[in-house]
Amino acid sequence: MFKNAEKLTEVTVPKNVTEADAMFAFSSVERAVFEDGMERIPNNIFEYAGYISDVVIPDSVTDLGRCMFRNAGIKEFTIPKQIEKGEIIFGYSALETINFEEGLTRIPDSLMTEAFDLKTINWTDDITEIGSAAFSSCYALETADIPDTVKTIDKQAFAFCKSLKNVHQIRA
Repeated sequence: MFKNAEKLTEVTVPKNVTEADAMFAFSSVERAVFEDGMERIPNNIFEYAGYISDVVIPDSVTDLGRCMFRNAGIKEFTIPKQIEKGEIIFGYSALETINFEEGLTRIPDSLMTEAFDLKTINWTDDITEIGSAAFSSCYALETADIPDTVKTIDKQAFAFCKSLKNVHQIRA
């Protein structure tokens, strides 16, 4: 829809958008604001968006959809506290740092799968559960300092993390 839009740097995504497969692929979008009232981010919306760096997600969104930033240039992102679902959000992206907003208690299944460049996880003490395959195939991840508030780590949570050398449970 807006592929290769070289002059487009900022967008507001209306709450009624439900399909957006690679809507901003190869565009120059740096900042995106999702309209309040949206509950689910459309799949693949920023796939191949090389410049995306600032995304505003309203409290109404509970589902990040699938492959939101697949092959995108985003380097750092904060998962909002109300997120309950989202699959392979950063697959093949440039993401290096993930932050979790205070109040988030469960990291959804497959959320960070295939975030190959992920190096840093900034946890909060509110997290009590890490979902199945949540960090699967995060190849660059070397250390996971998991807070002691985490009581459940589901199957395959850190599977195929080829560089993972250290896993610590730290006191919250």
